[in-house]
This record gives sequence, structure tokens and C-alpha cells, in this order.
Amino acid sequence: MVRRRHSFFLPLAALALVGCSGGTAPLKIEPEPSVHAVFTGSVHLRGEIRVDGQFADAITGRDETCGQYADGSFPATTLWVTPTPNNAELVAGHSVNFTAGVAGPGVSFHGPGAYSQPAAQVDVLLIDSTSFLPGGRPTAVITVTSAGSGSMAFSGMTDTNSGEAESGTETWTCRSGSTPATSSNVTSPLMVVPAGAPTLHGTVIITGAYSSVGTFTTRAEVDTAGLAGAPPAGMSCPEYARGTPDASHQSRNFVAPEVDTGGANAVYFNTLLATGYAGPGTYASQSFPALVGTAAITIPPASAPQIDSFTSKYGGSTVLTIRPDGSGVVKIIAWGSGGSDSRISGSVSWTCSAR
Repeated sequence: MVRRRHSFFLPLAALALVGCSGGTAPLKIEPEPSVHAVFTGSVHLRGEIRVDGQFADAITGRDETCGQYADGSFPATTLWVTPTPNNAELVAGHSVNFTAGVAGPGVSFHGPGAYSQPAAQVDVLLIDSTSFLPGGRPTAVITVTSAGSGSMAFSGMTDTNSGEAESGTETWTCRSGSTPATSSNVTSPLMVVPAGAPTLHGTVIITGAYSSVGTFTTRAEVDTAGLAGAPPAGMSCPEYARGTPDASHQSRNFVAPEVDTGGANAVYFNTLLATGYAGPGTYASQSFPALVGTAAITIPPASAPQIDSFTSKYGGSTVLTIRPDGSGVVKIIAWGSGGSDSRISGSVSWTCSAR
């Protein structure tokens, strides 16, 4: 068992439920101002026990700013943890607590980005008096932005008594007295990229429950053992288009541009074909189930932002097209939200250049 950074609890007021799609404005209760990271968000649990509610957590990064939390600047355990509801307050009438995150700095966590197993993990989930541990085929996908906000989707947690399964999603935002500055133009979530790494220029278009259009410039990423990271120095655009070996080394994978627009109306987006990639061509999620994506839409006002998180796993589909020169497009088709009946569609298209 990996312990959390802090084992004591402080009472904190709750923020509104994330991702409401109805016409009624959610109740907003502001947490007390803090120079350290303060997290607010929502959890949506399905399976043996259903929970849909909001939470506030000032414990996870209480000695850090949001930027320091996102960078993993102050490792205290072997696990970089996601925010969790506190025992001091209930979530929709339930006591909820979990230990989840990414293997810590020096092991797998390298700052803002998208993580899947084995780096991403949920060690334990507690709902009221019921304990859930990873079952035979657990899954976890965790994303974190440079502002400290993020999302998590997991499945395969098993009741230690009944054997019933539990899955769910979490989204959160981070506020601190020293929040990193944001840019109106998308920049790479990677903290360090090698000289000459392919540069991707493109456009994001979101329609449906939210409408957003923007351009971006970011660096190409590769996936190694389930972890998105910087490519080798000097990689060419055609080499990027060929993908990289997957964990089994029997196939290849491909990481589409990871973008974070920043600002009050931020859009975070990432898509990964974890296995089955065979070079330039078109891949549809109906035929390639390892093709998955997530999008996190920040809802203003900036003084109390909320995040609506969407994923291709909630009834939607994804089409990835890669050309031999490293350019491409991801088509988003009716991605759903774990916290509402909202859906988004759209596209992310890009060109590739390398020195």
C-alpha cells in the first residue's frame, strides 16, 4: 500500500458539481483562499454503488502551488496522487476516499501529460464501509495539465467481500495564490523536449455541448510502456508517423498531439492508439478498441472554474488519420461525459515540421 502525502484532514467547503448540462445553475461555495494548492471537483462512480457528487480537497498539495503539484516538485511518496474527497465531508451522502495516481518522480511521473497503466493506478477505493481493490483486469487513465487540473477514469475495482465491480471518473481543478500564467496559444504540456523534436501546428474545433475553435503549436510525443513522453532527439516527421513499439513489442502505437489551450475557456485534449498501429493510414475505434481519447473543457468564470470531462469510452467513437509526413487529424464523434448526458464532437488537425 502506498500512503498518501498527508494523513490528517481539515474541513473545507464544497464547490459545485462539475459538468451539469441542465438549465439550473449549480450552487457554488468558494473554498477559503490559500497560497497552496486547493482542489475542487467531482466524482462519478458506477457499479455496485452509484455516487455522483462534488468534493473539495486541500490536503493533497497543501505544501505546494498548483504549478509545483503539476510538476511533481515535492515528491513525498512513491505515488504522485490525484485529489480525493476527504473524510470530513460526504459526497452525495456517501463517504468516499481513494488512493490513486501515477508512479512518482524518478519512476514514471514527469509532469503534465497523459498516463495509463502501468504508470497510472488506483490502489484502493473506499465507499462508506465497502472496500474495493484492483481486480483481474483493472484500468486507469490519468491526465494532468500545467495548471494542476486534471481527470481520471478507471475500472476493474472489486469489492473485497462481494466481488462486485466498481468503475468511475474524477475531474478536478486547482487554485493557489501563485497559479502559473496561461497563454492564449496552445503550448506543449511537456516540461522538457529535446532539440529538433518534431513540432506540430494545428487547429482544434469543438462542437456540441460546448463550442471552441483555436490554433496550437506543440511538440510531438511518443508512448513507451503506457507513458506519453518526449521523443528521441532528432526524430523526423516520417519517423513520428511510423509510431513506436508498444509494450509487447509485437505492434506499434501512436500519440496524437496533446494540447492545452489555457485561459478561462481552456480545452485539454489527448488521443492514443495504444496498440495495433501499423503506420500511416486511417484507424477507427470500432475496429481498434485501443484507440481512446479524452477532452477536458474548462467552464468559466476563471475565479471559480469547473471542468467537464469527455471521453470516447462513453458511447462515442474516434477516427485517427495519419499521413506519411507526420500530419494528421483526429475526428471526435459524440464523445460523452461521465457527469452528464452532454456530448461533444469536432476535430484536431495538424501538420508536422522538424529541423
